Amino acid sequence: MACLAAAIVAAISLSPVPDETAEAAACPFRAPGNHGERLTSSKLTDCFRVRARPGQLTTVTVTFDNTAVDMNLRVIQGGRVRGLSDCDAPIGWGCTGGRETLSMYGFLARTATVYRVEVFAYAHNPFPGPYRLGISTARFNASAACNGLARYCRQRLAFPVPWNGASYFHNDGVSGANTGSLPQYRWGQRRALEAFFYAANFTARRFANEPPLGMVDIGGVQARTPGFELSPQRPRHPQGTHLGNDLDVAYYRRAGANNAAPVCPNSGGYCTGPPRIDARVNAFFISKLVESPHIRIIIVDPRIGRMIEAAARNMFSADPDLVRRIERMVCWGGDEIGGRFHHHHMHISFFFGPPTGEGCA
Repeated sequence: MACLAAAIVAAISLSPVPDETAEAAACPFRAPGNHGERLTSSKLTDCFRVRARPGQLTTVTVTFDNTAVDMNLRVIQGGRVRGLSDCDAPIGWGCTGGRETLSMYGFLARTATVYRVEVFAYAHNPFPGPYRLGISTARFNASAACNGLARYCRQRLAFPVPWNGASYFHNDGVSGANTGSLPQYRWGQRRALEAFFYAANFTARRFANEPPLGMVDIGGVQARTPGFELSPQRPRHPQGTHLGNDLDVAYYRRAGANNAAPVCPNSGGYCTGPPRIDARVNAFFISKLVESPHIRIIIVDPRIGRMIEAAARNMFSADPDLVRRIERMVCWGGDEIGGRFHHHHMHISFFFGPPTGEGCA
């Protein structure tokens, strides 16, 4: 959060703008900064109009004195919640601790968009009391290669919302301890997040009717494997992974929502029947991911991997170097690489530090 603390304070326009969402237009204006607002037992929600600009990460921070309260931020668009706040100081599942953040980015936007951001508390919580709202901006470029110094590219950022009109984190389709995801598990290094947005931007433009891509865990807010704070011996992923450089991402499907639910008949964590994915779209998405010099490996189910590689050879027959790079990065065999339990999502891993070898070898 150091980069955000040093960022420029953003201005929010009171006058209506053409790209303002209908929900935002109904909100009263609230000036950003360290002024106080108050929720009461009879008024549990306030709303604000917040402008997200192209090429910038707009971060809203709410701080509150009553640390026993679970106070949150959320983005409303199209009558649905499109993003929830992270916890800067999580205490168990409740994420209480006095401070939460929500970051927004104008995905595919060519002009600024004004969103409805709500501060809310739950009725079963203790009396919420006063809070302070802060808004800041920082540069965020959807690029394959992070353009900046190593320290800049290693910055930890909250994965921004809204996601092209859909939620990032779903709550269906993945059984056991890894059901869905939580907002405090969506922190990642800048170079990983920018490379992901770069690939997703290109894919959305190439395949205009494709639904948004679902995501599961990225990294914990405190640079720990998600779930570590609840069970240090058994977090949600293998120890040492998902520290901010690993992203669990759904597959693009042939039909329906691209959520991280099983895409095939399966047993023992592997596809046992034909995967219902769109191999061409997945191959194109991966072709943009592998442009990043920071990409380390992409783990998929064996059946899915063979489909994606076949599609890549067909789509990029005129670029054998690209095909070889995709084949080197898309992996599924062996205990160390492990394609098991990837029948509902792919695992995209970036180097945490300087590159030291890549791919399946």
